Amino acid sequence: MEPRTHTYRRNQAILLELSLLALLGLFCLLMARSTYFRAEPEVIGTAIMVDLTFTAALCHWLLGIRLAGLPHWTIVPVLALGLSLGRALLPADLANVGAYSLVAVAVIEGSAMLFAIFNLRKIVRAVRAARRQGVNGFDALEAALLSLMPSAPLFVSYARFELQVWTMCFAGWFFARRPADGARVFTHHKEPHWFALVGVLLFLVVVEAVVVHVLLQAYHFTTAKWIFAALSGYALVWLLGDLQALRVYRSSIRTRAGEPVLELRIGARGHATIPVRNIAKVEVGAWDKAGPDEALFVLFGKANVKLSLHAPSAFKPAIGGEQRVRTLLTQIDDAEGFRAALLRCETAYPQ
Repeated sequence: MEPRTHTYRRNQAILLELSLLALLGLFCLLMARSTYFRAEPEVIGTAIMVDLTFTAALCHWLLGIRLAGLPHWTIVPVLALGLSLGRALLPADLANVGAYSLVAVAVIEGSAMLFAIFNLRKIVRAVRAARRQGVNGFDALEAALLSLMPSAPLFVSYARFELQVWTMCFAGWFFARRPADGARVFTHHKEPHWFALVGVLLFLVVVEAVVVHVLLQAYHFTTAKWIFAALSGYALVWLLGDLQALRVYRSSIRTRAGEPVLELRIGARGHATIPVRNIAKVEVGAWDKAGPDEALFVLFGKANVKLSLHAPSAFKPAIGGEQRVRTLLTQIDDAEGFRAALLRCETAYPQ
C-alpha cells in the first residue's frame, strides 16, 4: 500500500502544480490585456515577468521537485516556458526585464538585515548626528546609512524604503497626517483611484492566500502551505504600508525663512523640495513619459501637472540616488487648485 500511496500523493502534487501554473498564466494574460498595463507598462510588465519566471519556478520547486520528486532539471523548461510566454504577452522592450528581480530583492534584504545587525551601534550614532544637522525621520536613517556606505546609494535607499513600508504598515495607523489639512496641502491618491485599486488587490491577495492555504492543507503539504502564506503576508505588508504612507505624507507649500517652498511628497515613493521662486511655469495637462532633464513623479497613471524650473532642482525617488531635473511631471488630485496656490505666491514668477 505504501508505493501506491506515494504515487497518489505524487500525482496530487503534480495536478495541484499544473492548476496553479495555469491560474498564474491566466492572471498574467488578463493583466497584460488590462487598462492597468497600458497605464503602467513598465511596472506591470516587470511584475508579469517575475510571476512567469521566479514565482512559477518557486511553485515548481515546492510542488514538483520537493513534493512530487521530479528531477531538478525540470525547472529549466518551466523557466523557458515562462520566458516564452512573457515574450508573447509583452512588448520586446519589456519582455527581458523582471526575470531575476525578486531574487535580487531577496539578496538585498538579507544583506540589509545582516548589515543592520552587525553595525547597529554605528547606525544609531549616525542617525543622531543626522538629526543634529536638522534631518529627521527616515531621511535621517537614510543619511546615516549613506554615511556608513557611501558607495552603495541604491542599497541604502532600498533598505530605507523597506523599513519605512514595514513601519507604516504596523505603526502608521497611529501617525497623524503630515502636514495637517489646510489650503496649501495636496494629496495624490484620489485622482487615480489608488485606494480603490489597492483595496481590490488586497481582497485578491487574501482570497488567493486562503484558497491556496486550504488546498495545500487538504493535501497535507505543510511546508509549501506556510511558504505561500509567508509570501502572501509579505505582499499584504507592502500594500498596507504603502497606503498608510500615502495617508500620512502629503505635499504642501510651506514657508521657510520667509520664503515659500513647495514640498512634493507622495507617501514613501519619493520627495522633492523646490523654492517657489525657482518655478518658471506651471502647466496642467496629461503626460506619461519624461524626457531629458525631466522626472516623472506619479503614483499611478499619467502626470497632470508639469513644473518647469529656472534652475535644476533635486528630486529623490524612493529607490535610487538623488537626481537633478529641470522639469518635474507630477500628479495632483486638485491640479487647478494646486496651480492657483502657486500663482498666489508672488515670487512664483519673478520678473
